[in-house]
Amino acid sequence: MSRKHNNDNWLRDFGASGSDAGDGVVTVSLRSVQRDPVWGPLLRAARLGWKRAYAPYSRFAVGAAVEAGAGAIFVGCNVENLSFGLTNCAERVAIQSAIASGQRKLHRIVIFSESKVCVSPCGACRQVMSEFSVSMPILSVTRSGQASLFELSKLLPRAREGILG
Repeated sequence: MSRKHNNDNWLRDFGASGSDAGDGVVTVSLRSVQRDPVWGPLLRAARLGWKRAYAPYSRFAVGAAVEAGAGAIFVGCNVENLSFGLTNCAERVAIQSAIASGQRKLHRIVIFSESKVCVSPCGACRQVMSEFSVSMPILSVTRSGQASLFELSKLLPRAREGILG
């Protein structure tokens, strides 16, 4: 059951509070997210990814879930390596799983971590996300119940400008 994301409405979907102060980050109600028919399943899938994370070096587990075409959900987790440069972030693992399954349209992503504050995607993940949707909404949720929505176009402004001509 996919709900087409509308840039004008996605922040209002679950009781966004405060203003984004122009940075594209808004605190949202976790309860509303959990009850939402689109975001709720993504959150549960991201938690599953978090439980599967392989983080023996940093001990910082992260899970992610991306919604692709027709509502298909793909799960990812961070997979660390002793050579930290070879570590894969949960967001990229989820996206790569979707792409490997033949998906090309990505609608939204949820990140779940045990951090005390909501984490935003690293630069590499932002760039990979922008390859498939420059306006993708990103929901970051912590184990302690914090929830924030990020707007990819604000996290990575002018992502594709001038690249291809």
